Amino acid sequence: MWRIASLNSMGNPNWCDAIRHKAERFASADSMERVCMLRRVLFRYGIVAPVDALLLLAALLVAGILLLFRPVIAVRFGRLPYDRIGHLSSNTEWYLRHHQRCPGRRREYPLLVADRPVNSQLANMIRRRLPVVESRVLLRVYRLLERHVPHLSLLVRFNEEGYGRWMEWNLVSPQLRFSTHEEQAGNKLLDTMGIPGGASFVCFHARDAAYLNQAHPWRTREQWSYHDYRDADINNYLSAAAALAQNGVWALRMGAVVSRPIHSLHSRVIDYATDHRSDLGDIYLASHCKFFLSGSAGIDRVAMIFNVPIAAANGAPVGFVGGWRRSDIFIPKKYRDAMSKQPITFREIIDMGADRWLSSEKFNDAGIELVENSADEIRALALEMNARIDGTWTPEDDDEELQQVYRSMFPPDHPATDYPSRAGAEFLRKNRTLFE
Repeated sequence: MWRIASLNSMGNPNWCDAIRHKAERFASADSMERVCMLRRVLFRYGIVAPVDALLLLAALLVAGILLLFRPVIAVRFGRLPYDRIGHLSSNTEWYLRHHQRCPGRRREYPLLVADRPVNSQLANMIRRRLPVVESRVLLRVYRLLERHVPHLSLLVRFNEEGYGRWMEWNLVSPQLRFSTHEEQAGNKLLDTMGIPGGASFVCFHARDAAYLNQAHPWRTREQWSYHDYRDADINNYLSAAAALAQNGVWALRMGAVVSRPIHSLHSRVIDYATDHRSDLGDIYLASHCKFFLSGSAGIDRVAMIFNVPIAAANGAPVGFVGGWRRSDIFIPKKYRDAMSKQPITFREIIDMGADRWLSSEKFNDAGIELVENSADEIRALALEMNARIDGTWTPEDDDEELQQVYRSMFPPDHPATDYPSRAGAEFLRKNRTLFE
């Protein structure tokens, strides 16, 4: 135990709280979960338990047989990214679209393993396209192979989401389909919420800490805080929702777990996350909405895999902000000095490498605060997207020049230089000094 505590303390000053949290979980867990927890500890520190050693040996024997038959039938073994809605949707969809776009690789036969998926509806739709087995034993086998023979050609890796891989997202149609029964259930949900048949609706969401705290409790709040820089206040989205509602578009607040309900005076703004939420509803609504007004969370990837346009607010870090389709628009968070509260230009952020930081700790150590988009900025983004879809958007004379100036901030080999999406027009007009 001292050895484990010492290793944890090297990267986590609050390791005592982490150990206490794990001990409490271990004490309250059933026997199967305790075995899994012990195995995870052994695995983390490079110790292969006897059972795992036998599993690895058997897996290597099977892998050898499959490699012999690979010229005839290409069976591959992979882990479905089951535990986060963003990865379950976009990583899997990219895999399906890529194989649709590259016919020469269609003879590949993947066998995917998973634990309990984060969304049962999405998992069922994936199973209609790919063989998926829910098995902790097979999942363990995959992780052993990935750790000890990481370059094994039999392994399928779902890590090709989109950066620099725009063809799949812009040229290939969605690969998942709803059944007739699921479509009927989705229409019934709309009726339950009072949305008339054929009416337009928009989904909106802002990331907060509630989901990870509840759905992934094996880490403490302190341990999950490394992505807190992505969080945003849902109340800053309500002005956009009300503006859309006044234009006849229903606005549905999304989220599997949310920190608090919303309060809107407009009848066409609905807190679906608090009052109507279901696994089917999450997927059906995101796939059928006019567009998705997002806030740096994985749920908007569900809309993306069905080719629903995304208006992405509160993007961070700025180097990874941008949509993967031509239909998307986005606005990033701003940066400022934590002490003086003075704004830091995007060019300064890029020069210091902070445009690619993926940890709250890095920003805190550098004395940098990320500033959420204001309600006015989010409303302008939503109205721009709505007008673009309706064909009523009227650009100003220098809008295209501002887009090019924004892109020119980044080095030529930076992923942000060739995103197919656009930065929000109003945001660029009012924040020229941050990127010129």
